[in-house]
Amino acid sequence: MISTQKQRPPEVSVIITTYNRCQYIISAVESVLNQSWHDFELIVVDDGSSDKTSELLLPYAAKIEYIYQKNAGVSSARNTGIKKASGKWIAFLDSDDIWYKDKLKKQMDMVTKKNIDICFSAVDLNQRTSSPVLKYTNAVFDEPFNLILKKDLVLYVQAMLIKKELLDRVGLFNEKLQVAEDTDLIYRLAFETPFGYISEPLVYINRQNQRKGLIEILPQVRKKMCAAHIEIVAAACLRCSDKSRWIIKKLRTMLGHFLSIMAALSCTDKDYSKARALAREALRYGGRWRTYRRSTAVYLFPKLVGKIRLHR
Repeated sequence: MISTQKQRPPEVSVIITTYNRCQYIISAVESVLNQSWHDFELIVVDDGSSDKTSELLLPYAAKIEYIYQKNAGVSSARNTGIKKASGKWIAFLDSDDIWYKDKLKKQMDMVTKKNIDICFSAVDLNQRTSSPVLKYTNAVFDEPFNLILKKDLVLYVQAMLIKKELLDRVGLFNEKLQVAEDTDLIYRLAFETPFGYISEPLVYINRQNQRKGLIEILPQVRKKMCAAHIEIVAAACLRCSDKSRWIIKKLRTMLGHFLSIMAALSCTDKDYSKARALAREALRYGGRWRTYRRSTAVYLFPKLVGKIRLHR
């Protein structure tokens, strides 16, 4: 007799996105398959790779769901995985990073015990933990911006476990943003729900020199990064009227900082009218003495700032 009973969906859907990283993808996949928490499905979204990624993943065909799409960027790839996911919870991993064995178990334990909809953990960045300032193991932040804006602490999507229902409500990754799409999502989530946080590193994030990261990126991409952060922080500033004075000040300070950098970059492009307009806005938000110094220099001497930056 053929059973008509439907199989229960997995508790967690894990989404790995990849693009031409065949030298890393197997380590990422294995780190998920070797988790001490077993109630998950693994979806690998290949964003148009032209290397041997699909060939290397063939032996894992019975253990993963492999989706190939035309190259459209990491946000599109993650959104493809989210739409395909059947689990109650969603977790992400980039194809050149790895999870430690108890990552899912410890986060599932926390969201269950604390009755929360999202949990982050610390990460190792080439063996340097991302949360040196936190001395506790588990904490729930009723005001997530107190965590987001804490000095020397960065939240990573690769270390996030989130209820799919929350993700659907807040909105998926912004596919119009070519950079900082993870920051945009985290800021939007911070307005919706408390954040759980585990200060123990549960993820290893690869930032080796051979990987092409922001440090090697040319000014055009730095401009995109700066513009994205202006958009993200400006949107947060518009929504933060009910937040504490410290949070409002911090957000305004960040906005002034990014506006002043964009003003200086505009001097390099010889777009002096735009540079002065951005500098004027940066002075309005202010905050850091470097922001005031940079913005004043751009506003008064945009051509000189452009020459100095070009000859660095």
